[in-house]
Amino acid sequence: MINNRATISTSYSKVIARELNLSEDALGPFLKGTNLKPREFMDPNTLLTPTQQLNIIENALEIYGDRGLGLQVGHKITPFSHGPLGLLAYSSPTLMDAIKAFCNYLPTRIILTHLTTKKSERYLECHLILDIKTNEKIYRFFIEAFSATLVSIVNFVLGYTPAELLIEYKYSQPHYSGIYGRYIDFKYSFSKSQSVLFIPIELCEKRNANADQENYRIALQQCKKRLRQLGGGVVNQVESIIFSRGSIHSTEEVASLLLMNKRTLARRLNDENSCFREIRDKVLATLACEYLSQTQLSVEVIAQIIGYHDSASFRRAFKRWKSITPSQFREKNQL
Repeated sequence: MINNRATISTSYSKVIARELNLSEDALGPFLKGTNLKPREFMDPNTLLTPTQQLNIIENALEIYGDRGLGLQVGHKITPFSHGPLGLLAYSSPTLMDAIKAFCNYLPTRIILTHLTTKKSERYLECHLILDIKTNEKIYRFFIEAFSATLVSIVNFVLGYTPAELLIEYKYSQPHYSGIYGRYIDFKYSFSKSQSVLFIPIELCEKRNANADQENYRIALQQCKKRLRQLGGGVVNQVESIIFSRGSIHSTEEVASLLLMNKRTLARRLNDENSCFREIRDKVLATLACEYLSQTQLSVEVIAQIIGYHDSASFRRAFKRWKSITPSQFREKNQL
């Protein structure tokens, strides 16, 4: 569940407003449903809740139409739009470090999306994930903007956009797909199982010609501080990974997705007064309770969905979590 605190910078929404050629006195329709006045929105100290951010995007798509606004916005986002996160990514020693910065500290800028990575033999797979359920238009907007922003980081660090990049989009081919070539000059495809940017492994260790050790150190301190203020950190990232996959994960698998080893993950979780098993049990218990109370799926099927090899193991785990059996929980909480 997304926390609806006001933590999202207005900088991204201001980029959208500029793309729509809106002046301050014409922001009424753009801010519909947010309870924000134009002057308040323009104040650099104003922060948006996730609900307000979604309202703005929905309004923008209504004003502009469903014509690829996400691509345009993502293309126009500059390093300054990301605040300390942008400085951290753009001053990183290597492309891998820049991508890692986005994985770790994206919640400091917007909590509606997150990035996970996975190494294969040929590629670093950057999985673009939207943490809310919404309609396809809004999903496309987020993923288009997100992917364009990630490509801009690759471009900045390497000094060019490699033709070897590949992007797969989860959504079906939109009616305006003809404009994709204006913004993406490498291979892309639609209707895939996930939205993923593939970066060749050999490019990930390329040195950043613009790397700045002092800027990197300062930005890292700021991002860590902001993440602590938001109650985020590695615990939040591990929760997001398990929620997004919806099943049991090993410590090694999650550590790999976060570009660290098992020992480093354990140490960082310990720094946040947590441990992997505690987080995994919490997430799986939440998922199990939702399936039991909101669906008619059998206990055996639910056990399989969240990764248990047999229902007996799941029943024992559930009783440890909730002190009652799955059947007893369902009897008390079935909708």
